[in-house]
Formats: sequence, C-alpha cells, structure tokens
Amino acid sequence: MAEINPHVIALRDEFHVPPDDDRFRVIRTDGAQFVRHRVTRPDVLMVDAYDTDGQPPRLCSQRFYDDCHEMLQPDGILVVNLHYGHRQRDAFVERIRRSFDGAVLLVDDGELSNSIVFACKGHALKQISAGAASAPLDPAASAQLASAFALIRGAMKSSRPD
Repeated sequence: MAEINPHVIALRDEFHVPPDDDRFRVIRTDGAQFVRHRVTRPDVLMVDAYDTDGQPPRLCSQRFYDDCHEMLQPDGILVVNLHYGHRQRDAFVERIRRSFDGAVLLVDDGELSNSIVFACKGHALKQISAGAASAPLDPAASAQLASAFALIRGAMKSSRPD
C-alpha cells in the first residue's frame, strides 16, 4: 500500500489496515510515483486517493491511469473510489476507460456518495460478466458483502447492451 501522509499511516489500526508481512506492506510514498516506477506488478490495484482538498490532480490524470494499466498483471484489475458528486467524476471515468480500452464497470454506492470503478486489463471483466466460477466465500464474509454484491450485479445488468 502506498500512502504519502504519515498521519494516515499512523492510523492504520483505526482503518483496519493489516500489519506488514511477506505479501503486504505500507510504503510511505507518492501514489503517482509508486505506479509510474512499477516496483511490483499486482493482480489488483486499489486507489482511494483523497486529501483535504479532494482528489490530487496527479492521482486522476490520464498518465496516472495509463501507469496503473501498465503496472498491473496481464489480467489485473484496477479499483478506484471516486466521489459520486464530484464535478469531474465523468471525466475521470472516461480517462480510466481510455487506459483500459473500455473494460470498465462503474458501481455507484446507492447513496449517491461514492462510485467504485472496476477497470480490467485483459479479459477479467468478460470472465466476470460471463459468470466465471469463483471460490466460495466464508458465510460471514458473504453476509457482510451481500449488499455490495447486489450493487455490482445491478451495475453489470445495466451495462449490458440490449
């Protein structure tokens, strides 16, 4: 995880960020530099980039989203949290579409607060849309995620061509 603000890193327990280990660690760095230099090639890259002034321009630029695409594994997925009511939200989504050749699923949170963008490199979105099998979730996790899955199913239905 890349985080530029040391105060946010200090609050990792409050945000339920797991401890560093062999598969996960928090790095204090600029997110734009992190994806540009591609030290690692993750399967999933999650971007939740807000500061006191909103989303920093360098973390919602065309170059940033292009760098995210290049950083990911061949069938990797970018997940971006955007503010639903931001005046440039549609422009940010369009930039992500350009970077990921249109393989984008936009899921609004149902409360008109956030939009989650799933951008897929390779064939990941097609596999999800086709109902590719996945590992079953623990029943407690499944119950916690039921409403989120319902939002995703709704977004997938509305994004299908008639």
